Amino acid sequence: MRSLGYITLCLFLVSCFRPDEVLPPIAPQETTVNLSIDENQSAYIDLGSILPEYNESEPAWHLKFQNTNQGWGIYLNTLDNVVIHNTTQTDFDAVDASSFGPEVVWQMDVPTPEGLSPALGEWGDFSFDNPKSFKDVFLILWNDQDTSYLYKLQLLDATVNAYHLRYGPLNNDTTYSVWINKDSDYAHSYFSFKKHKKVQNVEPQIGAWDLCFTYLQDSIQTHQIFPEQYTINPNFGIYNGLLVNYRTNFLYLDTTAGFENIDYFYASKLEFYKTDQLFNTFVHWDRENNALGLADELTLLLNKEDKYYAIRATSFARTGPSNYSISLLVKQL
Repeated sequence: MRSLGYITLCLFLVSCFRPDEVLPPIAPQETTVNLSIDENQSAYIDLGSILPEYNESEPAWHLKFQNTNQGWGIYLNTLDNVVIHNTTQTDFDAVDASSFGPEVVWQMDVPTPEGLSPALGEWGDFSFDNPKSFKDVFLILWNDQDTSYLYKLQLLDATVNAYHLRYGPLNNDTTYSVWINKDSDYAHSYFSFKKHKKVQNVEPQIGAWDLCFTYLQDSIQTHQIFPEQYTINPNFGIYNGLLVNYRTNFLYLDTTAGFENIDYFYASKLEFYKTDQLFNTFVHWDRENNALGLADELTLLLNKEDKYYAIRATSFARTGPSNYSISLLVKQL
């Protein structure tokens, strides 16, 4: 009788608890990104909407400045063929046409495992709250369609919230002095020599994007794939690139489970990591056809706060020498 009563009590207690509700999986969404080195150079995607937002800024920018409090990196727009050379001189007026010759070696930003290393390097002493510039004068070269421009550039100093620089043609006919204010809503500020001012709306606000499909420069020797475009530096080329907003996202590249088999429980056991740039993420070199092919075995997983997303490319197509489109399936786990 005691056993019967115990069993009855257990059945009663079990009946008081409802089993956990299993939510139905969220259907994957599809989106397509169309890029062109000459037109749509960048496409930003917010995982909440997955619709690409293209960079529609005009004119093109030439310099990109870090906006973080302790960040002082200054980057070049390689897609507009911006390159620099450090003359190591500090007298701005003394740098003239005699400083430019065939011996000049043009530098560009270099990707590293730790992130993009700017060609301008550590242009000052950053141990101070307001960095103290070394005041090196750089030659800076860029192309505007069929015309090349050669200026000199000097970082004068900086405050906690702004960069101060001067620049102008080598003949000293005109010298410009500008302040580039940091904007904490954006990862970077952008500057155009053509318009002599900051360029707006180059990238969305920090919290408004997760992925950016674009073009990135890298050493040709590190790739089995031919570059989309060669650069003025024969050792570097332009490749398909993917920027990850590492401020809000961790990532994992999976080639074993398969897109259909990846769910929340699988993703939650993975070791996600941070990185800000990837090359040729969804494509590989198809040796049999001697062309770029789709890496359809790859799934890009993103961990954003308490959510997981799985992303797989379903098609990749060329639409011109340096144009391509890529279609993606995105599912929240």
